[in-house]
Amino acid sequence: MNSNEQEIMKKSISKWTILKVLLSRPMIIIMLFIILLAFIQQAGEITRVMLYFFLVFYTAVAVIAFVGISDKVVLVTNQRIVLKRKRSDKNIRYVPLKHVASVEIKRGFLGSLFKFGSLDIDTTGNVSFHTLKGVSNPYEISESINERISQI
Repeated sequence: MNSNEQEIMKKSISKWTILKVLLSRPMIIIMLFIILLAFIQQAGEITRVMLYFFLVFYTAVAVIAFVGISDKVVLVTNQRIVLKRKRSDKNIRYVPLKHVASVEIKRGFLGSLFKFGSLDIDTTGNVSFHTLKGVSNPYEISESINERISQI
């Protein structure tokens, strides 16, 4: 951050977004396959090996998704919006507040239940910014951004 830049709000990416990864269609199909194999009475050695492989695979996907999700944070300053990693000073993405045209919030069923959602940030000019997915309390961040935009 610059010397004249002040941190207004800092929110982590919600750990509940892992549910979206684990409950996606391919993962549900894999999970149903695992359950089906587990209930087969005369499961042979190959079936058991496949069952253990899919259990390890599903667990690995869950761990990787959790680590990747829990490492990111959204930072709103008086000058810009930043998506960065917690353990490093390196910014992943950022957009100056003067280029923000509007902020739209998207929440699904799981997001409403566990209080997370996505922020779509529309920008002016040729500055592009992607959707911030899985943000904890997106309404709070949206209000903070809109308040800063009105001050510019």
